Amino acid sequence: MTASKPGFITRITTILLELKLKEESSLTAKNDELDIYREANITLEVYYESVYQIPHLGIAGANVTFSVIDFPAINGSLISNGTIGWYKCNLNSSIFINIENYELKVTASKLGYVTRTTTILLELKFKESNLAAKKGELDVLWEAN
Repeated sequence: MTASKPGFITRITTILLELKLKEESSLTAKNDELDIYREANITLEVYYESVYQIPHLGIAGANVTFSVIDFPAINGSLISNGTIGWYKCNLNSSIFINIENYELKVTASKLGYVTRTTTILLELKFKESNLAAKKGELDVLWEAN
């Protein structure tokens, strides 16, 4: 900054401006591990909040997405559940081909906030079932022709 006027000595000074690019944030899954069965409906829920001020406040209007690690073709978006900072997505386990564990990566971002990522482990399980013979014995006859 410079100040000058005829008849006076021109003076120059500097002012330090700190431009904060992004506000600190955190992303937390409601459940970081879910046990699910074939053909079951599940809900993924995460909370994206600003941790710059106290109390921490939820971040509205964020872009929240998920993808399955090792299967990136399985992906989608989470939407606000009606409470500021909470985002959800409903899935049916039939989108997962094999009975195994899947790790979902959830990413939340909004202009002015630090982008955050968390993971949720899905353990896809078989439904319990039984197989029993109607008769406990079976007689087999062999005939020679």
